[in-house]
Amino acid sequence: MVTVLKRRASGDLPQSEESGSPDRLMNDYRLRDDATLYLVTGEQKYSDRAGELALRMIADTEYWNNPQSKGLTRAAGLLSVTLAYDFCGTSWPEETRKTVLAAMTTAAENLLASMGEGANTKTGNNWQAVRYGAAGLAFLAADSPDSQKRARACYELLIKHLRANLGRGSWNPEGTGYTIYPWQFSGPFAIAAARAGIGDVRKDVPEVGKTLWTTLVATVPIKNRNG
Repeated sequence: MVTVLKRRASGDLPQSEESGSPDRLMNDYRLRDDATLYLVTGEQKYSDRAGELALRMIADTEYWNNPQSKGLTRAAGLLSVTLAYDFCGTSWPEETRKTVLAAMTTAAENLLASMGEGANTKTGNNWQAVRYGAAGLAFLAADSPDSQKRARACYELLIKHLRANLGRGSWNPEGTGYTIYPWQFSGPFAIAAARAGIGDVRKDVPEVGKTLWTTLVATVPIKNRNG
């Protein structure tokens, strides 16, 4: 895994399907890769590179600093910056750490205020998992009394979403793709929330226990014939 991460961080492998689009910066996973590499190797060069990319992301005017832009894209960038801050923020210069932290909090508040262009506001829709997962994790990473309160509110909203989203037998009516995608946000926040003592999604929404199972079952090829 470390070998692959090093190749991805150096740009040898494609970062995402969005690599050729205008929102490439918000979907640049090199930030997560560098932060993870610092975590497992302790090499400062990875932390430095992650800090530089985090500063680039939070300076973006098309998405990060545009509250009316597509919330899913902003949330992707916020998740990356939050993970990087949590993994290696303590090794960044004080000014970088303070700047990134302030930007994370503002971005999380903006997501809660509006998901921007094309937003789906239905409780059971995957947009809500992305919204509350990214914002909640950012508040937890900020680690202040007020942010803990905000994270708890995000957790309660995520629970409300999951209860509306998951049907009988844990099946998601939005399909397999929209089960996997929002769990990139729900999962990290749920793990962090449990560690922080906010709540355990496995107990609060028992249906999530079979969510992974439904995605596996849904991808099993079924033999068929013409007609």
